[in-house]
Amino acid sequence: MEKNNLPRVSDILKASGISDFSKVPIDILEDGQHFGTAVHLACELWDRGTLDIATLSEPIIPRLEAWKKFLKDYEAYIILEAIEKQHISKKWGFKGSPDRLAFIHERFTLIDIKSSTAMSPSTEIQTAGYQILVEEESKGKVDNRWGVQLKEDGKYSIEVYKDISD
Repeated sequence: MEKNNLPRVSDILKASGISDFSKVPIDILEDGQHFGTAVHLACELWDRGTLDIATLSEPIIPRLEAWKKFLKDYEAYIILEAIEKQHISKKWGFKGSPDRLAFIHERFTLIDIKSSTAMSPSTEIQTAGYQILVEEESKGKVDNRWGVQLKEDGKYSIEVYKDISD
């Protein structure tokens, strides 16, 4: 099975209509995607201990501060080798890259980082897809699925996803 030909979790959500951005003007959508990518990279470099904070643009800083606060508040142990690592389901024929796998209070937790102004309802299904991938490859059980929204005021919110029917 050629992994490059497999659909990603986000492709499946888009094709099924669960994740639909067709009404968002393309320039706004692209700006949001670029911003989200920049926030993800800043958080990744922070987690790896290689971030030069002086290189960040002003709007990214409060989101990074929110991420740092989340990590401290939950005493999260990030699994560095799993950051944005691509996983493949041979059984179901799809792939995806969860943002983070971590241990939080000794519970194996899958985290999807969001920098948007609102948490998308599709994140619940997105994290369920990632859970399938991680559990198939690791043969272990994901205890928690969380969406962590990093806000422009330096705060964060968490959505906990528990529905096994996702």
